[in-house]
Amino acid sequence: MAQDQIVLFEDSHAQGPCFKPLTYTRPFAELLCGCYSAIERLLSFTQPESQIVLHVRSELAAIIKKRHPSLAVNQLQEANRTVFINARLLLTEHLFTQFSGSDDMVFRWEDHPEEILGFTIVGSIPKAITDKTTSGEGISNDDIKLTERIFPRAKLFTSLWNMVNSNSVVIQSDMKRIVSAGVRTFRRDIATNPILETTNSKNIYADESAAFARRTYLDATDGPILIEANVVIEPNATIIGPVVIRAGSLIKAGAKIHPGVTIGHVCKIGGEVENSIIQGYSNKQHDGYLGHSFIGEWCNLGAGTNTSDLKNDYSNVKVTIEDQEFETKSLFVGLLMGDHSKSAIGTQFNTGTACGVSSNIFCIGFPPKWIPSFSWCGPNGMEKYKEDKALEVAKIVMARRGKVMMGEEVELLKTLSS
Repeated sequence: MAQDQIVLFEDSHAQGPCFKPLTYTRPFAELLCGCYSAIERLLSFTQPESQIVLHVRSELAAIIKKRHPSLAVNQLQEANRTVFINARLLLTEHLFTQFSGSDDMVFRWEDHPEEILGFTIVGSIPKAITDKTTSGEGISNDDIKLTERIFPRAKLFTSLWNMVNSNSVVIQSDMKRIVSAGVRTFRRDIATNPILETTNSKNIYADESAAFARRTYLDATDGPILIEANVVIEPNATIIGPVVIRAGSLIKAGAKIHPGVTIGHVCKIGGEVENSIIQGYSNKQHDGYLGHSFIGEWCNLGAGTNTSDLKNDYSNVKVTIEDQEFETKSLFVGLLMGDHSKSAIGTQFNTGTACGVSSNIFCIGFPPKWIPSFSWCGPNGMEKYKEDKALEVAKIVMARRGKVMMGEEVELLKTLSS
């Protein structure tokens, strides 16, 4: 008998400009917020044998199959019941239980009833849904005709800046489940470790392999601190929760990590960071301020790079992505930077700057607020960054971390450069 399957799907909003430049090179479901990406959060609710399908844009399908070999990609299977979960949904145990136990029903958000949180289908799946899943096209409201159920308490992420501004709350939500599930083993010497100074140590969770230097200060008064495996924290670092530091990252001496920060795997972070998400494998090793920002993978922010995240007139920030301007309705938006982009020493980013993939910024004064992918942004203006040179640099950077760029990744970057 066929088992149930779970589809983590992208709607048309997830595939739109509000999540670029980060989604140029990954599906929405791989974006970090809180302690997890949407894929990781879903896997934390399911059993290892669960039948899970990832629905992503067609140009990403081959890459995602290699990144997640145990999961199906854009390929529905025979199932008794298929549970579709919007990748933009902040999935909770309550929602997952309700979705999984329902038949032929669409779940909507009370705040915005036109938004689909998810839906379930028993038996055969309508051709319109099957076609869009196979092609990777965003599933829309018009594709689903089922009995409706409204959920009053739910959250759908609407933009990168919305994810950044939600990060503190999401960290706390994720940590409650991590702790209650009891699936991780944490160091027990945080409160008694003589080289540490801590406040509210019961809210600090560090893997047994995490290494601390003298005069490290950890303050979990206003939110938890999660420090994963093989993290190294150098002397005189200050970390104020809620904060997540994922496996293999290095926090440099004297770093100041403020609330609302998620640092992905294998990053090197120094200076001052506040309310920001760093996807992984990126460096901000030196002094300089990073605030209310979302940084992709394989990025490097040179010494003295600073981001403005608040306008002098205290008005809401506007962000331009692909020549389309967005009213963020937020006072605080910093830098949105796609994978493989880099800033030179002393770079100053204006409030609400967005930078595409594989761009090199070393200009005098503020660079433009929209920097397209493969831009060579110097003192003489913006030129095209040569594709072969950009790929060469990207491969060198990845090799330094023991990674090899897949052929599919090369082809995607070539497409983005054209």
